Amino acid sequence: MRGGYVFRATIWSQGEVTSPANSSPRPVAAVAVSGIGPCVLPTTADGRPLRPAILYGVDTRAAAEIVELTERLGEDAIVQRGGNRLTTQAVGPKLLWLARHEPDVWAATRRFFMASSFLVHRLTGSYVLDHHSASQSDPLYDIRARA
Repeated sequence: MRGGYVFRATIWSQGEVTSPANSSPRPVAAVAVSGIGPCVLPTTADGRPLRPAILYGVDTRAAAEIVELTERLGEDAIVQRGGNRLTTQAVGPKLLWLARHEPDVWAATRRFFMASSFLVHRLTGSYVLDHHSASQSDPLYDIRARA
């Protein structure tokens, strides 16, 4: 996910929805934002992407980190905390991969976004993540504590 591309596509979509050619112009009452699985987009403190996002389960670069974290933390403990075992969907192994393989990006990173949270940030300036997306951040997120 290239941050600028996704945001431009969102703005284009909004323009299409509110275009006078499509309907009588009315103020936008609400905007819904959704994403397609847990990706990792490292950014600066102000939300500028430092690299293209690491995508959800189709990106298998963190396979070794999945094995390592599962062995270190224990599969039962991971499932107890996050509800899932580690797979290529999980955010935690991707972060470990990033720290090891792109240390300059890791050192410059101040925030991590998923697709939906990046769009919300660009639209509102808020740095937020919904419970469902956070629950895909294994082994970092505790689903019972919601933290």
